[in-house]
Amino acid sequence: MRGLAGNPVRLSIISKADKKEGGSTHVFDRLVRVFAGTALAVTLTITSGFAQAPAGAAAQSAPAQPKVKDQGEYDALTAASKETDLVKKLALLKAWQDKYPDSEFKNQRLLAFMDTWSKIAAKGLQPGVTPDQTSQAKDAATSLLTNLDAAFAPEAKPPAVTDDQWKQARGQVEQQAHLVLGYIALQAKDYPTAEAEFKKYVALNDQNAQVAYWLGAAIAGQKDMSRYPEALYQWARAVSISGTGGLPADGKKSASDYLTKAWNGYHGDDDPKGLQDLKDLASKSALPPADFKIKSVVDREKEKAGGEEAYLAQHPDIKLWRDLKATLIDTDGQAYFDKSVKGAIIPQEFNAKVVSWKPDEKPTEITISIDDPKGDALIKYEKPVNNKLVVGQPIQIKGYADSFQKDPFLLTFSGENSQIKGITVEKPKPVVHHRPRK
Repeated sequence: MRGLAGNPVRLSIISKADKKEGGSTHVFDRLVRVFAGTALAVTLTITSGFAQAPAGAAAQSAPAQPKVKDQGEYDALTAASKETDLVKKLALLKAWQDKYPDSEFKNQRLLAFMDTWSKIAAKGLQPGVTPDQTSQAKDAATSLLTNLDAAFAPEAKPPAVTDDQWKQARGQVEQQAHLVLGYIALQAKDYPTAEAEFKKYVALNDQNAQVAYWLGAAIAGQKDMSRYPEALYQWARAVSISGTGGLPADGKKSASDYLTKAWNGYHGDDDPKGLQDLKDLASKSALPPADFKIKSVVDREKEKAGGEEAYLAQHPDIKLWRDLKATLIDTDGQAYFDKSVKGAIIPQEFNAKVVSWKPDEKPTEITISIDDPKGDALIKYEKPVNNKLVVGQPIQIKGYADSFQKDPFLLTFSGENSQIKGITVEKPKPVVHHRPRK
């Protein structure tokens, strides 16, 4: 009976791993510092392709150094290395590549491309980025993945770098790319893409609490309530991860509080042991087992009642709602609505739960669930709601009907004219009259 609250995306709970040197966003900087000679910046010490070879036996044993083909390549190489604007640097690297595709610096140049894409992609995780920067970050992350095999091919590995170090560097770059693509998709509310990218990240690194939290938000955002237990599992996973991939103390508290509200809204607040069992299970694996299930409040109430008929007998509001829905989606439903429902208070108070709302701040439209967990009613306000909303938040409504749609079924209520408990509307600020000074 829950959808995406918006809160999981807005909540600032960056993991310790992401705070430390930007997480995986500075892989190439670290490579340069740790592995001398692995990046373009180091190879630029060779001038004009005519560097003097070491004397004696060292000259025979030392690996051959790459050389520029001519002054033009040297100029292109130098220009690319000195440019600090990342977008301009990409253009210079591309010009160099187009003119000298078979350069002896080809491997180093590709690492320079990867370094630049990595830094551009990292900007996609920062607050306050522009649409252009977001687009550039998305393209850069995609380029990282497209060129991953070539950049980290065995033959491209510098001699001073071990196989394990090379594999680790590749993994960090791949993680960063999926993290950026997932986060950008999440912000754009492209929840299926966000879920897919975060799961690819988790396959590489299952110890990042922030990603687990975002994965839960991506699953919940798809409003398929049969999958809502998966979202709860990921939020529990985020709370259970500790160490460098865990959340800072304030972030973990916020995530834990949100998980508790989400659990109570979906399953009920009378089973704290069940919530602890969920946390214990989530701590053991990045993804839930195949047979994983969490019973919803409705499922549990039906079990207690002894079946569907007994459940409806105990919940006359649900029975009336189903009868009303059946009438409205029938052939003459619009005529019946216009004659008997529109512009009137439905004489029944319905118990409902908040599913989603928009805009995120001070919403004027709130989707609620009376019987369908995905949402089957909409409350529209002229003035914004001023209290904080939570997915699964219970409300009671005796609704003033405005309109409806048949497929998917959605009945729209007027927020101002309906009688609603659990949601308050923003009150106008009092007008203060000042006496003119004499």
